[in-house]
Amino acid sequence: MATQLDPLFTTPTLEAQAIRRTRILISGGPGTWKTGSLLTTPAPRHILSFPGEKGYDTLPVDDPETLSYIFKEDLVVDALGTPKSRTPSAQVLNSVKSLTVKILAGHYGQVHTFCGDGLHKLYPYFLDDASGGKFFQGEEIEGRDYGNATIAFMTYVTMVCQSQVPVVVFTVWDAPEKDRPVKPGETSQTYKLVDSHLYPDLPGKLAKRILGEFSVVCGAYLAAPKPGEKPIGMWRLRPAGETWGVGVKVPPSIANKIPDTIPASYPILEKVLAGQYQAPTQPGPGPKPTAAGGK
Repeated sequence: MATQLDPLFTTPTLEAQAIRRTRILISGGPGTWKTGSLLTTPAPRHILSFPGEKGYDTLPVDDPETLSYIFKEDLVVDALGTPKSRTPSAQVLNSVKSLTVKILAGHYGQVHTFCGDGLHKLYPYFLDDASGGKFFQGEEIEGRDYGNATIAFMTYVTMVCQSQVPVVVFTVWDAPEKDRPVKPGETSQTYKLVDSHLYPDLPGKLAKRILGEFSVVCGAYLAAPKPGEKPIGMWRLRPAGETWGVGVKVPPSIANKIPDTIPASYPILEKVLAGQYQAPTQPGPGPKPTAAGGK
């Protein structure tokens, strides 16, 4: 006799599992072709460049399979370059959320893939909104502002990931993150000796916690197949070297077949997730910690 489930829970299905495995985060440093790799995702694809993100220059404007959305720069400066005014963050976030919902609902045409480009650029707007505009003014903010901003930020990410769109991909810069928090009474001289590894460039614990929100987290970098040859975009799938903020959630039978790295290509990743990928000779070890950045 079947037991009645609690109304807040359900049993997993193959269809739901398939959708969860197409929730992807691409993290990488400067110029690691994160935005360009979005063009390998299934079409029709809609690419939303978050406020402040500049990677859209790598996207075509005449591709019928790709529709991109670019934020109009709202910061007004004087003749000396001093900021004078900008659109309130609450208004910017309302526009981002409204546009996202319309894209996911097919308001602008059929959508197979939704791409959110530059999560690291979006988070500051949540923080500024949570602090009542203090963050962008350079004023001191309270610890609870970070907590409220993180809740609102993750609510947005969760809303997109739980949509019925077949494929969802976000990009984010990476940055060195300390392996552990500072200990009580520990001096800055001692703490600076603690090792760092690359994680998504988000503040505080969110840099590591966000990894759990995606079934696939790729570490983007460039590598040359042979010395002197042109570099190609690569995705690291297993933590190694300086890159720890990556990983793939798959059954054990497939996990054993996951390669360390693959070319930055969604069709190849799809084969990996199905356990059907045959890895060629690997072209490079991946990146070392650098300042955050990238397209």
